[in-house]
Amino acid sequence: MTRQARLPLDLPPDLAPAKARPEPGLSLGEAIEAFLRAGRGRGDRSYSPRTLREYRLRLSRFAAAVGAGRPLRSIAAEDLRRFVADLARRESDYRLHDHLVTLRSFFGWALREGLVEEDPSARFMLPAAPERAIAVLSPQALGRLRAILRERPDPQLRAFAELAFCGLRRQELDALRWAHVDLAGGILRLSGMPRGMKDREIPLHREAAEALAQHRKAWEALAAAPDLAAQLRGAASQRIREGRVFYLTARRLSQGLGIWAPAAGVPELGAELLRWTGAAAALALGEAPEGIAARLGVGEDYFRAEVQAALEAAAREAGWIR
Repeated sequence: MTRQARLPLDLPPDLAPAKARPEPGLSLGEAIEAFLRAGRGRGDRSYSPRTLREYRLRLSRFAAAVGAGRPLRSIAAEDLRRFVADLARRESDYRLHDHLVTLRSFFGWALREGLVEEDPSARFMLPAAPERAIAVLSPQALGRLRAILRERPDPQLRAFAELAFCGLRRQELDALRWAHVDLAGGILRLSGMPRGMKDREIPLHREAAEALAQHRKAWEALAAAPDLAAQLRGAASQRIREGRVFYLTARRLSQGLGIWAPAAGVPELGAELLRWTGAAAALALGEAPEGIAARLGVGEDYFRAEVQAALEAAAREAGWIR
């Protein structure tokens, strides 16, 4: 029997086990690590893995700017003011708002834990998040792009574009494997995607199914080649051995799409633009909000509150709806 098991149930307060708390003399860098390990915000609400990754990136940037080795208690409102002023010159309103939310969360936690006597971020008026802006291709621009990709001897690029149009994020396209693809059933069954991405089933429209079938033939020929390593160097051959649908990375394929932007008559092309274009097309076809939210892999409540109005405005401007 352990010593703890022999202790009476009514322990005196000074002997009762207490929740481990960080030491008050931590440096900024140490406090950031303690905050990320705690993984909880106001009201003991747990942060998602995706939120923690984003917080780490933003707080690392803050620490690099003001000095990770400085005592946390020496960080003043003036330090935050200089950091935010520099951000405002470099970043969009969206990113600026995200950084301010992160700083508020971190210093609010530090105050609750007794690591600081005053929250330096409390002096900042947190601006409202800017209205979401969504860009979509017009039906005419989409038609031009599809015509270009059909004529190209590159079925991988066409399949990439059509699956983005189905609603997949760039990270999901990167992680997609043939095991997720049911060509006979005309559906994608996403599971085991990158953290923060929702498992879901997405129907394949005709263009996507056709593009995937063509790409599959080319992919299988490459996979069966005895000199695969010679034909595809480095990571590309490894991605085929792993059964990934795209042996080039989503970043490379997005760059490949961008080359055709002038021919399609648009300033830029990428997976995210096609993802939202697919959502606009679904809206024009009368698909219900919950169906579009499921296709995009976002919650229905979030879609209705944060996305639907912006998507409808973009679809109307591009000529998908009136």
